[in-house]
Formats: sequence, structure tokens, C-alpha cells
Amino acid sequence: FLFSAQGSGGEDPLRPIRKRSDEIYRLSLEMTHHGGEGHTDEIVRYGEEAVSQIEVLIQQIQSSNSDRLDHPAKEKMIASLKSTLEKIKEAIRLGKINDAKAALKAARSASFQAQKSRQQIHAIP
Repeated sequence: FLFSAQGSGGEDPLRPIRKRSDEIYRLSLEMTHHGGEGHTDEIVRYGEEAVSQIEVLIQQIQSSNSDRLDHPAKEKMIASLKSTLEKIKEAIRLGKINDAKAALKAARSASFQAQKSRQQIHAIP
């Protein structure tokens, strides 16, 4: 009975969205981990991968027809993801100019925002 929340018994239609949000958060943690070691190239590498994943996730959310994702919920999630995207792009920009301290600060901010976005997605019943 632990899985009875799944009314039809089929797979959760939000599972791919949740998995991608987990991956984005993981990438943001990689940015901060390697950035803390002064590796700005790793901030750029993981950041660019996160940007790609966020762009796909936004498309997944927009095209989702799950009845658990109404229009206001979609808009709120997309706004949160776009904020994450902006912060990651700033970390990438600073990493490319090899400003390790500023890039790490931006990566931490991006990771915090990615965590908030992930929590918001996982809170959908």
C-alpha cells in the first residue's frame, strides 16, 4: 500500500521531470565542489551541462499534460528554473574569465536556486 498514490498503477508521468531536476541539482553541486578547489574550468563544464538540462526540463514542463501540473504550477516552476539558469550562466561567465572566487560565489547561488527548484518539483503530489 506504500505506492497506492499512483491511481492507475502506471508509471508516474512526472518521474522524468523529477529525475531531470535531480540531475540539475547534482550538476550544480559539482560546480560548487570543483569551484571550491579553484577549478573554474569545471564550473564552466558542469554549468554548461546544467544549462542544457534546464532547457530540456523547461520544455518537458511546458509540454506535460499531467493533471497534477496546472498552468500556474507550470509557470511557477519555469520561473524558478529560469532564475537557476541565469545564475548558472553568470557562474559560467565568471569561470570563463578565470575569476575563481566570484565564479564559486555565483555557483553556490546557482546551486541554492537549483535546490529550491528541485524541492518545488518534488513537492508536486
